[in-house]
Amino acid sequence: GNLYINDVNFGPESSTVRRVDAATGTIDLFAGTCGDVGFAGDGGQADAALLDTSFGTAVDPAGNVYIADGGNHVIRRVDVNTGIITTFAGGGIRGYTSEDEGQSAVGARLNTPLSIEWYNGELYIADYLNHRIRRVDPDGNIWTIAGPNTGSASGDAVAGFVDNVDANSARLEQPKGISFDSQGNLYFADRENHRVRRIDAVTNIITTVAGSNRTGSSGDGGPSEDALLFNPRDTVIDEFDNLYIADTSNRKVRVIDGGTGIIRTYAGIGTTGGSGDGGPALAAQFGSPYDLDIATDGTIYVADDINATRRIRALFPSVTAGTAPTWGVDPLQTSNITSTTADISWTAATHADGVAGYDIFVDGLQVGTTSSTIFSLDGLVSGQSYTVSVEAEDVDGNRSTTGPSTTITLP
Repeated sequence: GNLYINDVNFGPESSTVRRVDAATGTIDLFAGTCGDVGFAGDGGQADAALLDTSFGTAVDPAGNVYIADGGNHVIRRVDVNTGIITTFAGGGIRGYTSEDEGQSAVGARLNTPLSIEWYNGELYIADYLNHRIRRVDPDGNIWTIAGPNTGSASGDAVAGFVDNVDANSARLEQPKGISFDSQGNLYFADRENHRVRRIDAVTNIITTVAGSNRTGSSGDGGPSEDALLFNPRDTVIDEFDNLYIADTSNRKVRVIDGGTGIIRTYAGIGTTGGSGDGGPALAAQFGSPYDLDIATDGTIYVADDINATRRIRALFPSVTAGTAPTWGVDPLQTSNITSTTADISWTAATHADGVAGYDIFVDGLQVGTTSSTIFSLDGLVSGQSYTVSVEAEDVDGNRSTTGPSTTITLP
């Protein structure tokens, strides 16, 4: 389908939604007014309306487009047939009150809603600075499904972290990036808690899928629950229930395997920049990958902010997806061995789409990733012996299983 881009600028201020036509690849103004922000235009054409900090869109099965108009604290709707824009949820007043629960979404209080998702006939809202997730049912009534649904507390008063409880007893901090798996379980990026969390479709219990109260980028190759994230801002899920994460401040896109629960880096080397277009995703640089979208063919689109230069980048599936890189018979070489360090090197693996990177293991635990064929180990212990091995990954993260290995004994 068409790709909708939230184009927000803070100097000079501008907030628009632009549309890339799926058939022609041409881009046009879909909603908002270039060079102006505010709230105006309901009942008229969307491309003559005013928006303010529109950071999220969703499309229902009929093709109607919903816009998270965050600075106005509302959700707008653009009719697919007429192009007319109206307010779908919110009344323009920032805050929260439980008096809105089960009442019409139009007029309800929201607080900077920044991302939305349409699922099973209902619109889900990441109510960012209310630290809640809301739902608008088919009758147009609004409900809080994560975070407290009583009282009138908003903002920092309800921010926090409480897990492994009913979702309405949980605490969140700046939720974004809602997505659903094939079983109807809801996932979202809990940005300031540096986690991705899950609400079970049957029990309504909220749990952590990845991340902890510490920031970091470790954990690739292991269970996602043991991994560290840094300000994740979005999630998307493909047809195989693989969960992709915009790990924004780590400057990577991570993925959790839908079958095994293993997490790995899908794109990015973790350093700031804009290089890598036309090459393997694992060798690319990002500035701040903050929004994701996924097409029916598996292409993942990344909104990337590189020193205020904003781009949409595409991560294309491999033409030989499912095949891992292969190795020759050359052994792993060692050099420059000291009492605490050692260098290793190897002959490159091969793959039809190119090798995207190499994973380094010491005694079965992954200790690093590189796009080079040389790696320096440190933090080793004098007198100890270590089994060191290397495996190669293709652009889709398919990992070899027959890479070279050796045993190093430190003096």
